[in-house]
Amino acid sequence: MDKTNSINRNSQISNKPSAQYLVNKVVLLVGDDAGALQSLAGELAIRGVDIALASSHLSADLTETIRMKVMRVGGRFLMMDKRLVKDDQKIEAMVEHVKSKLGKIDILIDISSGGDKDQTDEAYSDISKSRWWLSSTVLNELTS
Repeated sequence: MDKTNSINRNSQISNKPSAQYLVNKVVLLVGDDAGALQSLAGELAIRGVDIALASSHLSADLTETIRMKVMRVGGRFLMMDKRLVKDDQKIEAMVEHVKSKLGKIDILIDISSGGDKDQTDEAYSDISKSRWWLSSTVLNELTS
């Protein structure tokens, strides 16, 4: 982010210490609920957060709307396909990609659903494992 955007962004954020806590933090936001993702990304960006968004069901128009909300307040935005969150190697690659583009992930917010009610137990187990692996990978990053 250039110096002008940084100054602009910081001037839009409250001087309260609690508001400053999130400035320049990187959030990995994972999920498919369009309304919740749009709301969370917008609110976090207003508080100075850079957003890495992993989703597989957002339209190009909605993705662009979210990107513009984040950019308008001086934030950085990275969009990734949530299908990368399917196995441990892809998850590690996704986390590395976020780090290379935005920096170290500070916060993980995963609002993914538990899966389809008609899924087999095996498919549900695969989803649970991938969510655990994502959380574990990001936690390792947070503590390193």
